[in-house]
Amino acid sequence: MVAKAQKFAPEDLPTWKLKNLVTGYERIGDLYSAIDMAEEFVVRRPKNTDMQRKLALLYVQTRDYTSALEILEKIQSNFSQDAEIQFLYAQMLKQNGFYERSTDAFDSFLN
Repeated sequence: MVAKAQKFAPEDLPTWKLKNLVTGYERIGDLYSAIDMAEEFVVRRPKNTDMQRKLALLYVQTRDYTSALEILEKIQSNFSQDAEIQFLYAQMLKQNGFYERSTDAFDSFLN
């Protein structure tokens, strides 16, 4: 008898399990599955900025700079004291061709 992996859709899982799966998938290096779970979590809990932060970082790791910028634009004001987020925001602006805004963001980061 051959065991088959069960397929499940993120929308079928409880929210708490999504959060655990994001961490688990990230730990084993399956960043795309982690993104799938994190995206569903954010849909359910749009005010959870910590998961949005994690999702933005996952997007950066997978070089999806457009999606990373979209998330960072939503949350960067909540993380005004978080140097990593402020720096990533400036980087993503630059990666997406917003050079003037990127320069302003880098200046803000340095101050």
